[in-house]
Amino acid sequence: MSFLTPFVASVAAAIAIPSLLILYFLKLRRRDVEISTTLLWKKTIQDMQANAPFQRLRKNILLFLQLLALAAALFALAQPEIADTGEVGVKRVILIDRSASMNAFDVDEGSRLDEAKRLASLQVDAMREATLFSRGTGQSDEAMIIAFGTSAEVLQTFTSDKAALKRAIESIEPTDTPSRLEDAVALARAHLPRRQFLDDVGGTTDGTVTTVEGLVEGGVSMHLYSDGQLPDATTTLTGVEDSVEFIRVGRTDAANVGITGFSAEREFDDPRNLKVFVGLANSGPRPTRVELELLIDGIPAAISEVTIPAALPIDAGPAQIEANGGGNPGEPGINGVIFPIERAEGGIFAASITVLDDALDSAEGLLPRNVLPTDDRAWAVVPPARQAAVAFVTPTGNPFISDILRVLPLARLVQFSPSEWQASGDKSDFDI
Repeated sequence: MSFLTPFVASVAAAIAIPSLLILYFLKLRRRDVEISTTLLWKKTIQDMQANAPFQRLRKNILLFLQLLALAAALFALAQPEIADTGEVGVKRVILIDRSASMNAFDVDEGSRLDEAKRLASLQVDAMREATLFSRGTGQSDEAMIIAFGTSAEVLQTFTSDKAALKRAIESIEPTDTPSRLEDAVALARAHLPRRQFLDDVGGTTDGTVTTVEGLVEGGVSMHLYSDGQLPDATTTLTGVEDSVEFIRVGRTDAANVGITGFSAEREFDDPRNLKVFVGLANSGPRPTRVELELLIDGIPAAISEVTIPAALPIDAGPAQIEANGGGNPGEPGINGVIFPIERAEGGIFAASITVLDDALDSAEGLLPRNVLPTDDRAWAVVPPARQAAVAFVTPTGNPFISDILRVLPLARLVQFSPSEWQASGDKSDFDI
């Protein structure tokens, strides 16, 4: 802090302050007053003690208030000023991944998403706030909150209100979707404040210059909280002036087993026979045994114990690949089970897995083999059995194909010539 007129204030202080104090040092001037009682004589005797022209000042509230008012006036007379450093608050975009992989439980407390929310709240606490002598709110940091999975959503626009930012962070719920970073970054840049700047190329003959809108100068500071499972990270474009900080949550060596495929198909010649396929994958470094259960309308229908091979390291050699039962280096180990079911009715089919080696791993202090429960279950809706309706289109007739079709268990078989087929109108009655 500096002063524009310190000399003027000093001269005024040298005159005003002594003058005020002298008023309290001077001898009291008295006048005769008739009183009705002697109770006031004690006060009169005390006043006589101040008859001497100069003595030590006594405590006086009025003197203190007068000195305080005089100091404020002298301070204003000196015209104080604060030098502007030109600093402006940083605008931060906090991006929080809420995709399916953030449901993994491989952190100390809670899920990866819980850890990301905790770290983001600490980032909000560290934001700089405007001081008493700040000019406006330009020196306080601001932040906005964006949560993303397959799509991105702004939960809080730019604000310096830390309580509002924390409420937005705590409101983030997990999803079971993949992640798409590109949409989150595009949404962040779309919400940057606009500024006016001069377009040097846009001058006119009368000397005026056109103005256009552009992104706020200085870019934006992005803080990305994710486990790194971002397929489009390498293709996502940010501005050259942007600052991007990646804060990883979760372990890079976390293992997981899950259901990667689930389908049910009926046999063509006998639709009552179903084949239910369940595909399994293991991203961990050890073969893992799981119990696979198949349920139909919530009722257990079949159980199978399956061993899923370990994932192959990126530098796996031919011998290691052969010992693992095949596969490509860097890919998870895979296995699958086919359940034959005889059922003409439809229903809701569900598959679930339970890792059988977790208890042993916990006793040995090893990392869990399955940190993500989201992919431990799968569902499929299977329609009831029905025979197909077939339209056989032939220009001259084909007895050989006709005989084959007639022996199949079809609901209906109709033969058409090409012209009859074109004129038949609605063809939705036929499956084939």
